Amino acid sequence: MQDSASILLYSHDSLLLLTRRVMLEKSGYVVFMACNLNEIHGACSTQSIDLIILCQTISSDEAAMALAVVLAFNAATHTLALNEALPEFVERNYTVSTNAQGNRFVSAQAFLDNVHDAIHRKRQFKS
Repeated sequence: MQDSASILLYSHDSLLLLTRRVMLEKSGYVVFMACNLNEIHGACSTQSIDLIILCQTISSDEAAMALAVVLAFNAATHTLALNEALPEFVERNYTVSTNAQGNRFVSAQAFLDNVHDAIHRKRQFKS
């Protein structure tokens, strides 16, 4: 078991959310899911979020709005962007994790490693 950090998954793909949620919960994390900004606001208003994961389905504008909401509740929330198409998050030293194709993890373990690194502020790029 990793730790009991609270993670908010943000995606427009409900199957992807469920798959990642199961994986993270089995690793000991407390996981919340959001498909829109209202759900992000609801999760943040009732829980302290340690990490927000911005999935591949989220645009740059949506990511910026989501971060504004999350950081308004907890300025210490870490960010993991799963898409290199969000360059402003790379520039701000948020963790971005992709494989050579730029849009998917190579393995479930690579995903979990990147989550752990993002929570513990290890600014790395892994594939």
